[in-house]
Amino acid sequence: MVKYFKVLLVNSLFSRLKVVKECNRIGANQFFSDLVKLQFVFNLRKKIIYKELFSLYVVKKSGNSSFFKLSNVYISLNTKLFNLFFLPYSEVFVSRISYAFRPYRIEHDTFKFLKQRLLSKTNNSFVNSVKFNILDLKVFSKDLAFKTCFILDRFRKYLNYGFFLEDFDGIFFHFFNYLVSGLENFLSFYHLYVFRKIKFLHLKDRIYFFCLNKNYSLIAANAINSFLKSKGVHSSFELSTLTSSIKGFNIYGWYFFMSYSGKFCGSISSDNVRCHKLKLKLVIKNSFSINFFSILKRINSLICDWCNLYSCSDFSTDIFGQLDVYVNKLLWNWAKKRHPRRPNTWVYSKYWRFFSLNNSWNFFFLDNIGGSCLLLNLHSHLIRKIYCIPSSMNIFFIRNYNKLGLVWLRKCSQILQNLYLLLYKFQSGKCFCCGVFFRTLSSRDIKLVKIKYQRKYVLLHSFCILVILFKNLLYLMFKLLYDESEKNEIS
Repeated sequence: MVKYFKVLLVNSLFSRLKVVKECNRIGANQFFSDLVKLQFVFNLRKKIIYKELFSLYVVKKSGNSSFFKLSNVYISLNTKLFNLFFLPYSEVFVSRISYAFRPYRIEHDTFKFLKQRLLSKTNNSFVNSVKFNILDLKVFSKDLAFKTCFILDRFRKYLNYGFFLEDFDGIFFHFFNYLVSGLENFLSFYHLYVFRKIKFLHLKDRIYFFCLNKNYSLIAANAINSFLKSKGVHSSFELSTLTSSIKGFNIYGWYFFMSYSGKFCGSISSDNVRCHKLKLKLVIKNSFSINFFSILKRINSLICDWCNLYSCSDFSTDIFGQLDVYVNKLLWNWAKKRHPRRPNTWVYSKYWRFFSLNNSWNFFFLDNIGGSCLLLNLHSHLIRKIYCIPSSMNIFFIRNYNKLGLVWLRKCSQILQNLYLLLYKFQSGKCFCCGVFFRTLSSRDIKLVKIKYQRKYVLLHSFCILVILFKNLLYLMFKLLYDESEKNEIS
């Protein structure tokens, strides 16, 4: 009966109209006419060509760049239609072993939650994992309203082939929770005495379990494999992850270990750093036959994506500094091969400049065709810090806005120096244009601008510069008109 109502809800015209209306409300397709929106309604769930995510780069005159990823309209509409019938089911039957049902949580929140959860589960225990490998769509979709859908096909490719695919609106997260729903009841009937002494943790396509005995881990692996086969998933027990929590273990690119001082730390794993270095090396190595401006865009996107995932880990400053040295060495070898007869001083002065805002030397490249300049994104400039606020302070309450701003002012004053620090304290941590507090103080988010009509320097958000430029332009126009009027009066 539940499956019948799911199919009725997905295939109904009301659901499709609701999805298109909600997508229009958030501004995803506000540039389309009413006729095109009706075409969206009747073309949903048909066999059409779905485009992958495409990258959009906005290069500024200063050399900085902004990186965006945009998806096809049909993909966003289908994902919203999928969530319409699947979210109520997944919220009710979500397993307790899954890490807190928050499909939209950011990486910093995930990392902090993992440290707290693993600290309570890894006291002198052994860590094992079971990985989902192959998905059988016939068995998996027997209780779903979607039988043939591009989302199911992408999820099958994600498991069968193992390469990364974009997770639209946390859809894969719901699939994984659907796979493990009912696992706890199954394990209690399988061997209750053993599973009382085992603690489980589910993260995407892996199930980690912690126990004090190695034999218990084999019993748990066999039980999980038999349960997943009933859901249409073939899994594999990885013996390589069998290790002690005191020695440390790897989970999704992080390396968690117990330090000598007794503190539980989470750093970036060496395999993850080695894989990131290999990607950067391959991109630069294959760049001699392609325009290097596009190659530098590719390098910046790789650095931004990787740093957004792992910039919150412990000891990230040292690791990011080593990665910056490694990338600059690769670029130095590239520049020497491109100009073999030039001296080192000429090569260095052509591709490296000192920037006072970042207080460091940075690699840049000039595009002779487009006439634009692009800077290299350094790992060390993308480090993020986590600031804790009192638990009694509600950040969504308007009365606490000034208190929250004072917290940012006290924390962020330790980062800036020289003129930036003086202006930041003089402006009380607020933007001169919009009056909103600065949340981040990176070179991409904060700018130092001179206002001509007031003859002073101010700190602004990067998106508020256009307002000041427009005011400066108006000031120059009125000044020219005033000078011309004075000349006419004198003459």
